[in-house]
Order: sequence, then C-alpha cells, then structure tokens
Amino acid sequence: VAKSTGDDTRTDTTARNAATPWKTITKALQRLDAGDTIVVLPSSDAYAEPLQIVDADGTLMAQTPGTVTITPPITPPSAK
Repeated sequence: VAKSTGDDTRTDTTARNAATPWKTITKALQRLDAGDTIVVLPSSDAYAEPLQIVDADGTLMAQTPGTVTITPPITPPSAK
C-alpha cells in the first residue's frame, strides 16, 4: 500500500507487485486472503482511514518499522 503513488483501481495481481501497489489500506483489507501480508509504505501523512478486519488471518505491517502512522477518522463510522 502506498498513499502517494498507489491506485485502488489496480487488479489483485498488479497490486501484489511492490512497484504498483494499492493506495489505501482499506482496499488491501478488502482483498486480504488468509496468510497474506499487507505491507504499508512510508508516508509523510498519516493513513486516516476507517479500518475493519473481519475473519481474516493476515498481517498488516510497515515496510520500515516506525514509518507509518494509522489514525482513526475524526468522525467514526456509524455503528451497524
């Protein structure tokens, strides 16, 4: 996942290449399969996205430890 250079319209196959990642963690989580690792590239801005992980056996990690900040949205999504 790369906030500045990613593109969420890319296919699963294309986004698995480090040179052509998705833009958002949300998109990567939507496509997560058991055992997958989502690698988040450094960004000067925090990843401010509502994230939901449901029934997945995967890993979310920064490409370089300490270089990624994930913040909750200012207004949390409504409870369903």
